[in-house]
Amino acid sequence: MKYILISIALICTPALAGVYKYIDENGNVVFTDAPPVEQKTEEVELPELQTSEKYRPSGSTYSAPGAKKSGKRSGAQPRFDFSLSPEDGATIRANGGQITASVNITPAPEIPIMVNFYLDGALVAESDSTSAVLTGLDRGSHSIEAELIASETGMILGRTAPSNIIILRASVLRRQLQEKQRQNNQFAFQGINRSR
Repeated sequence: MKYILISIALICTPALAGVYKYIDENGNVVFTDAPPVEQKTEEVELPELQTSEKYRPSGSTYSAPGAKKSGKRSGAQPRFDFSLSPEDGATIRANGGQITASVNITPAPEIPIMVNFYLDGALVAESDSTSAVLTGLDRGSHSIEAELIASETGMILGRTAPSNIIILRASVLRRQLQEKQRQNNQFAFQGINRSR
């Protein structure tokens, strides 16, 4: 019996789905998907919803507009492939909270470029070269990305895929404890020398 009721509910549910319109006691037009029983309602015919696939660029490759044609085939344009270092999944010991991030671009661009480096989605460094020192990194996981920009035009040439890294740092509390132990050892050693 329970299964019969569930199957009836599933069959009837799509039939009830729709948009209904009625006028409430204050004279307001109300649209709803669950019409009240005590009100006279009218079903509204909606136009078909237009949808499209989400656009996803393929890889981190960019074709420069107006670039010189290569001899390989007619109309071929140079493509830039970007790779970011440190690589995705890297675990880095950085007790000072500082790492160097760099971008490898092949083939080398013939125009001057700028590179913006992003740490956890926030712009942290702008560089005229393909590398930058990122500072102030805390322990834990971080995401690094780089955006390449044509210096003269400001046109974005592309963005690297995010590189998710893990930073290992010595604990501040552990450093304080080690410093205290070192001082205690020094005092103990001085005490031994005085007793002789």
